[in-house]
Amino acid sequence: MKATSRFIGSSSSKYGKIKNDYVLPIGIYKTESSRNLYAFVIERSYQLAKNKGRFGMIVPISFVCTQRMSILQDLIQAETIHMWNSIYAERPSKLFSGAEVLLTISLLKFGIENDSKSFITGLRKWSRDERDNLFATTTYCKMDKKIRSYVFPKVSDELENKIISKLWRGNRRIGHCFCKPSEHVIYYRIGGGRYWKIFTTFQPQFKLNGKESVSSRENYLYFRTQSHRDITLAVFSSTLFYWYFLLTTNGRDLNPSDLSEFPIDLENIDFSIRNRMSQLVTKLMQNYKQNKLVKEKTSKLTGLIEYEEFYPRKAKHIIDEIDDALAEHYCFNEAERYFIINYDIKYRMGLG
Repeated sequence: MKATSRFIGSSSSKYGKIKNDYVLPIGIYKTESSRNLYAFVIERSYQLAKNKGRFGMIVPISFVCTQRMSILQDLIQAETIHMWNSIYAERPSKLFSGAEVLLTISLLKFGIENDSKSFITGLRKWSRDERDNLFATTTYCKMDKKIRSYVFPKVSDELENKIISKLWRGNRRIGHCFCKPSEHVIYYRIGGGRYWKIFTTFQPQFKLNGKESVSSRENYLYFRTQSHRDITLAVFSSTLFYWYFLLTTNGRDLNPSDLSEFPIDLENIDFSIRNRMSQLVTKLMQNYKQNKLVKEKTSKLTGLIEYEEFYPRKAKHIIDEIDDALAEHYCFNEAERYFIINYDIKYRMGLG
């Protein structure tokens, strides 16, 4: 079977948009619950190629990291002999002009062998002048296993697999310390922040047409103690969390599970590390306030918006200290610590 490739764009991938005109045959597609057309196309391709064939698809990044795709992932993994997934960001450059989506190029090989293997890349970023060499420089890393039931970790190096094994060796997750509304609050936005996710112990200023208001994108986490709040804020402000976020998600929005599933047991952090992280959070919040700017923009729907903009890259030295504390907690070696602190630094610091 000759290999083919096709881009199935996210703008047309929702089954509900065409269901009135076309209904799937009953009992044929196991992926119907995913509600995505590209899942159906991949399943049909799998049906045609599974005896001894190959095929390739260009699909949204959700294929490797969203819950609704787990049924497709399991279906493919059950019989695929080899699978290669390369992952592509949409900034600073993109695979297709005008396609503002993060993409996966998925290549699958079927056959009669018994040694099934999966390979993957990290989230690849490149500038326009690097495009001609993009595919020539593509390298894959063996993917040992899923992190969650629906997440293929986007690893680019065996070193990342070693970091994963250290992070996920315990059963506790940071969400175990979340509680109902209390006085100990973390404020954050569920969207935005391409290279930095901003969490604060104070509510950022937001005005709508001159009146105090709250952004519709603002969200909250609550804790029983200030110590739990501060350590959690330190974790979520770290480069380690940024790496984890890109490793396990679509790289855009902060969903509740993206936060609650971070693997750390707050109760078993060494007392000295706990104190260091609390002190660093105080310094980080001071830095945010000192370097903030008040910006304005006009929305056709709501009117004049005034908001505070923060600049975490100006606090990178503080965030590095947080990552040093986390490296000590997880027993990272020097190579692992160095990798995390410098992860994606070219783009995060505006150097690329």
